[in-house]
Amino acid sequence: EFVQIYTLHDVPKRKFIYSKGDYEAINTTLNNITWNDCLRSNSLDSAVGIFYDKLYECRDKYIPLKPIRKNTYPPWYNSALIKILKEKFKYHNKYRIYKNNYDYLSFSILRSRASELEKSCFQKYMADIQSSIVKNPKKFWSYVKSKKMAGTFPNIMRYKDVSADTGEGISNLFASYFHSTFLETST
Repeated sequence: EFVQIYTLHDVPKRKFIYSKGDYEAINTTLNNITWNDCLRSNSLDSAVGIFYDKLYECRDKYIPLKPIRKNTYPPWYNSALIKILKEKFKYHNKYRIYKNNYDYLSFSILRSRASELEKSCFQKYMADIQSSIVKNPKKFWSYVKSKKMAGTFPNIMRYKDVSADTGEGISNLFASYFHSTFLETST
C-alpha cells in the first residue's frame, strides 16, 4: 500500500552559543518588564508560563545560534587520526596530479600510520564500550546505531489514495494506518 519512497532531507540542527550572548541587553530587557502587571492576575501555572516565555524571547533574540555539523567520521576516530587521514588524502591528491615520488612516499607512510592508529583507536573504543556497558548502556547503543544504515523517512508516501510529502503528513499517514490496524481496548 505504501508506493513511493524517497528520503526526506534533515532539518539542520542548531544550538545556542551562550558564551557569545548579549547579557547586558538581556538584563536590560528583563528589567524593563513590569513583572507585577504580567504575573498578578494569573494562576501560578500561567505565571510560570509567562515568565518562561519572556526568558525564551530574550534567549532567542540575544543568544546567537550555530549550526551543528554532522560528524562524518566513526565515533572511535580521534583528532590525531582525522588529521593524519586529511594529510594522507592531501598527499594522495598531490601524487595523482604531479606524479611526484616524494608525494607518494609521504602518502604511503601516512597510510600505514593511519591504518595502525585506526586499529588502535578502534580497539580502545571497543574496550571502553565493553567495560562501561553496565554503567553506560547508551554508549553501547550509540555504537550499534552507528553501525546500522542511516534511518531516513520517505519523501513522498501514499496510503489509501492519500499522499503526503511533509514529515507531519507522513506521520499522519502512519497514524491512520496503525489506527486502522489496531483495535481500541474497551475499558
